[in-house]
Amino acid sequence: MVVNVDTPTLIIPVTKPEHVLAASLNAERWADLFGGVYTSELFLFAPGSITGSSEFHGRLLNPNLPRDMFPPIGNVMPEFIAYLAEQQDTAAGTHTLSIDRGSPDTRKSILHAEFDKKPGKEVKCRIGGNVIKMGVGELLYS
Repeated sequence: MVVNVDTPTLIIPVTKPEHVLAASLNAERWADLFGGVYTSELFLFAPGSITGSSEFHGRLLNPNLPRDMFPPIGNVMPEFIAYLAEQQDTAAGTHTLSIDRGSPDTRKSILHAEFDKKPGKEVKCRIGGNVIKMGVGELLYS
């Protein structure tokens, strides 16, 4: 399913975290299918975890990423949550989940999400996780 909250993203469920880890995108074939017309991002996810502490494992792919790259996935969490909320077996109410990313050889991270599905209303979500401080600064204006 292609979901567009901030960026059109093709959400692809697979059966095992190992399949998410082994996946690669054939950029030439993707171009032949005009994949870039609809979306330049693919998000693969599977039930299960590589960390042992989440319900899902996810991975972001696009034609410009090398095969063994596992980029952060926080930017596609709104699309993933919209995908989950749209599933017919997702009951109305508040749902919580966690999803990890990375590989056994790379830095792993876990995101936690909560969303409210109410019939006829916009899905509200909250997303969080541990973060690393990348910098500190001051903005002076007059």
